[in-house]
Amino acid sequence: MFMDLYLYRIKNDLTQKELAKLAGLSKTTVQQIEGGKTIPRADTIAYLAHALNMSPGDLYINLIEGEDCAMKREAY
Repeated sequence: MFMDLYLYRIKNDLTQKELAKLAGLSKTTVQQIEGGKTIPRADTIAYLAHALNMSPGDLYINLIEGEDCAMKREAY
């Protein structure tokens, strides 16, 4: 679901454990978001964005737009 989080993490040369530590989250939380098992709350997006040196709004928009595009591709 939030596969783009994986791409941002890799772009920043971070492991899931490193991203989780920087964001103050558990590695399990990062895994669940990347795997589409959970939708992050607004505060979680803010923590992740800070860890990835992005604004929360930019991260949110990119994640949602990526999800919308994926859903549109599946519809065709």
